[in-house]
Amino acid sequence: MFHLKNYFEQRNVTGNVKESFNFNEEFLEFCTEGYITLLALHILDMDNLADTPEVEDKVACLHNVSSKVIDKVFQSASSVVQNITKAGERTQNESYPFCVCKLEKPGAVMVFCNNRNCQRGVWFHIECVNMEEEDIPEGAWYCSGDCEQEKSTRRIKKKTTANSLTDFKMDYVLLLIWRGLSQMSRKDAIRENNGKMMLIHWKFDLFQFFSRHHPKYFLLCTRLLLAVNGAVSPRLQRTLIWNRTVNKNGGQGKNIEMDLQMEYFNKEYKGKSFIPNLSSKGGYSVTYVKFSYL
Repeated sequence: MFHLKNYFEQRNVTGNVKESFNFNEEFLEFCTEGYITLLALHILDMDNLADTPEVEDKVACLHNVSSKVIDKVFQSASSVVQNITKAGERTQNESYPFCVCKLEKPGAVMVFCNNRNCQRGVWFHIECVNMEEEDIPEGAWYCSGDCEQEKSTRRIKKKTTANSLTDFKMDYVLLLIWRGLSQMSRKDAIRENNGKMMLIHWKFDLFQFFSRHHPKYFLLCTRLLLAVNGAVSPRLQRTLIWNRTVNKNGGQGKNIEMDLQMEYFNKEYKGKSFIPNLSSKGGYSVTYVKFSYL
């Protein structure tokens, strides 16, 4: 993003997010929209925006491209992540892959064969290999002499192929798109006062606050999520979910955060002084006097 910032001469975008939040947010959205456009061009096999895709159903094409963009950006939809999450799942017809007995014994103590290419089961129940729990060594253990010999004589030469290389630039771009889409989705949720969607973003924020060492915001986020999930009365839960934004000027999709509106009120009245005046009826009225700062 630093290169893009210089290329497009975005001087208002700085590392001090507190001082340039709006500029940074707009630049993030700008980069996100640009990268999504490039990704869509790649999916449609188009060279530039002047090309026209040859499709009959434009709506179906839009949904298809959008789905592919989401599958590319959100890693939970990728085949690699799905294979990892489903690695421990077995169908009824699949046998237990570990130990010589091939029987699953919940709670049984197991020992690991240090030869990862072990053909007998890799993990073994200690009773199946005639061991006691105190006999488990602290270092390497082999289930057989063949595994120990194979481990000592086998030399694996790692090959650097195109499939094994990590494209860090692509990973960075996909992460940037994910951040941008998340921020845009959060913004839409605020504008529409979608309380449940805002809480979903708070759940994502919980991990960010923890990983980036923000204990104050982590505790605030935890308390909010506890409150809306049963720690307070149902009436207060609904208030915390649906009473988080303000629509000062009216109109659909024009809500803003309640704390942001309070900041606007504070700035609006910051240069005003309250002067009580005695009215003709003996009461007091308040006069606002605005001071201009040089």
